[in-house]
Amino acid sequence: MERSAFKDFLEAQINGAAKQIFDKQKADLDHIAFGKLSFLLSLRRVVDGTATREDLGMHDAVNDVLQTLGLIDSKSTYLKMIPK
Repeated sequence: MERSAFKDFLEAQINGAAKQIFDKQKADLDHIAFGKLSFLLSLRRVVDGTATREDLGMHDAVNDVLQTLGLIDSKSTYLKMIPK
């Protein structure tokens, strides 16, 4: 996947989560969409090079979980898998 395709994917996911909140179909879905939106916006900032320290901490925690589960190598990060 090329970087531009990944960024397009992020934008589509962000827009979908925001639309779910805007549509107000179910209160429970708002909370799920908000969590998804928070993560995706943070990831977009990482990809764009504007990440906050909180963003970096969030992705470090996610990376630690993925490593512990054996989904990625202990010396790797999922952020390095994002196309440059």
